[in-house]
Amino acid sequence: MAEYDLLPKIAPYLDKHLLFPLLENVQKKEIYPEEQVVKYQLELLKKTKLVDFAMDKYKLLHKTEDVPDELKDQRQQVVLQLKELKADCKQLLTMLEDSSLVKPQKVPGEKAEKNNQNYRDTLVMLAEKHNILPDHVESLYKYAKLHFECGNYGQVQQGGQMGAAEFLPIYRMLTQDSSSDTALSALWGKLAAEILLEKWEDAIADLNQLREVIDARHFPSPLQQLQQRTWLIHWSLFVYFKPELASYPNFRSEVIDLFFSERYLQTIQTNCPHILRYLTTAVITNPRRRGVLKDLVRIIQQEHHTYRDPITEFVECLLVNFDFDSAQEKLRQCEQVLG
Repeated sequence: MAEYDLLPKIAPYLDKHLLFPLLENVQKKEIYPEEQVVKYQLELLKKTKLVDFAMDKYKLLHKTEDVPDELKDQRQQVVLQLKELKADCKQLLTMLEDSSLVKPQKVPGEKAEKNNQNYRDTLVMLAEKHNILPDHVESLYKYAKLHFECGNYGQVQQGGQMGAAEFLPIYRMLTQDSSSDTALSALWGKLAAEILLEKWEDAIADLNQLREVIDARHFPSPLQQLQQRTWLIHWSLFVYFKPELASYPNFRSEVIDLFFSERYLQTIQTNCPHILRYLTTAVITNPRRRGVLKDLVRIIQQEHHTYRDPITEFVECLLVNFDFDSAQEKLRQCEQVLG
C-alpha cells in the first residue's frame, strides 16, 4: 500500500547509508515499480562513495556491462583518498597495534563505563608515548568517515578488519574538544555503523549517549536542537522496532518512554507526526503499558488533521467512537500496512 508507506517522510531524517536497507525492503515488497526504486538507489549511490554498489545498480538499470567513466574515475579517487588518509594516520594506526591496548570486553556484573575508562586511560597514555598530535587525531576522524562512506562500517566479528565503528570512538576519546561538532558527528557515525552492522546492544548504548549529549548541549539555536531530536527519533526506529530485540528487556517500554517524554513528544508533534504510527504500535502491543492509552488517544485526536493512518484510526474507532465494525475494518487495513 504505497499510500501508507512512510519512506518518503522518513528519508529526509536519515543518513543515506541507512536508506539502502529500507529501499531493499520496499523493492522486495514491490510497493513501488522496480525501475523507479533502482533509479532512486543509483541517484542516492552517486552521492556516496559506494562506487562498486553504484556500478552494479547502473548495470542493472541500463541492462549493460559497461559503466560510465565518471564512476571508474570516482573509484580511483576513493582508493587514492584511502591511501593518503591512511598515510596521515600511520603513526596513530601503529599505536593501535600496541599489545598493551586491549579493547574493552563486556564482563558480566562489571560496569561498561569502568572498562571504557580503563581503555581510554591506556589510549591517552599511549598517545603521549607515541607523540600523537591533534592533527593525527583529526586525520583519524577523516579516515573513519571515509571508511563509513565506502561501506566499511566496522568489524563483523571480533578480530576482523577495523572500520568506522572502531575508529570513531577512538577519535572521541583522543580529541581535545569532546564537545565539538566533529565529536558529535562521530557519535552519530558510530550509531549508524552499529545499526548497519546490526550490533543492537551497542546501538542502544549509542542512542542513550546521543540523547544525553543532545539534551545537555547548548546549540546556537533551538531549531538545531529540534532537528537533532528529530533525527534521533527516526534513527531509533531501526533499533526499537527490530524483531531481533523482542527478547531485550523493556525495549518497547524504552521507546514509549522516549516518545512520551515532553521534549520528544513536542518534537513529534512539531516535526514528524507520522511517528505516531510507531508510538501507537508500541503502546497497543505492550500489555504492560495500558496506562498510557489515555494519553495516546489524546495525542492522536490532537493530531487527527495532521496525520492519520489505519493504525491511529483503529485506536480512534475502538476507544473514542466505540465503533467496533469500523475498528474491525481498520484492523484488516493494519495487517496490510504492517505486513
